[in-house]
Amino acid sequence: MNAILGTAGTFTPFNQIQSIYNSASSSATVSSDLGTLNFDSGLQVALVTNVQAGSAGSASPSAGAFPTLSATGAGQAVQNLLYGGTFLAQTLVPLILAQRKKPDAANAIILNVDWVNKGGVDIQNFKSGTNVSTTAPPVHVSSQLEAYFQYNSTHSSNDPNGFNFTGAVFVGGSYGYDYMSHGYAREYGFGNNVTNGIGQASVGIQINDVVRVAFSRAFGPSQTYVDSTSMDKMTLNSFKAWSLGIAYQQKSSASK
Repeated sequence: MNAILGTAGTFTPFNQIQSIYNSASSSATVSSDLGTLNFDSGLQVALVTNVQAGSAGSASPSAGAFPTLSATGAGQAVQNLLYGGTFLAQTLVPLILAQRKKPDAANAIILNVDWVNKGGVDIQNFKSGTNVSTTAPPVHVSSQLEAYFQYNSTHSSNDPNGFNFTGAVFVGGSYGYDYMSHGYAREYGFGNNVTNGIGQASVGIQINDVVRVAFSRAFGPSQTYVDSTSMDKMTLNSFKAWSLGIAYQQKSSASK
């Protein structure tokens, strides 16, 4: 993805802002790259914040075998797990870059495969009546392969005719394994499943090499919890919900 976006260069603060609306949580995730260090080899190291915007709904703590959650809170906990926590460090290691023409050229075709590793902590909670300890917050760690195929439009950003609107279509996704701390697993209905296969498939468009609009569907473990509205025991997989994401990626000076 680093190669497709053309972000190789020096250190860049606040180079990406993204918002993702998820149908399971009926709320949005707002994330920002606080700082990104890019290398000519394609290696990328970033510090990221990922905040769940909107109310998690009301749910009282439960002393039973299963936590009491609202449907919104359960969905938000899944989104938080999927994207790595409230604050996280991320490394992206390029593995494969196969391309016909340069990534920003007209009619270019690009296949990009990266190895992405994340480690994060939480300062948000998605249940009323619970607290997140700042001395020992919940932890998330993941390692995934990420692959995207992109096909550019017939106009490029360097078009001599001055055609300023350019675009591309892309399809791809990620898959790997995630570790969540035992406290997080218990609080949000994952039980003892602290290590799980996790991933996401996406399709969308890229505009002027900087704006991306993507429809995505994830996959991961199910949750079992007591619904705070009906008080019925529920076993659901909130990963299997559609998301709409919009991201703005600043291009580095090396790619302009």
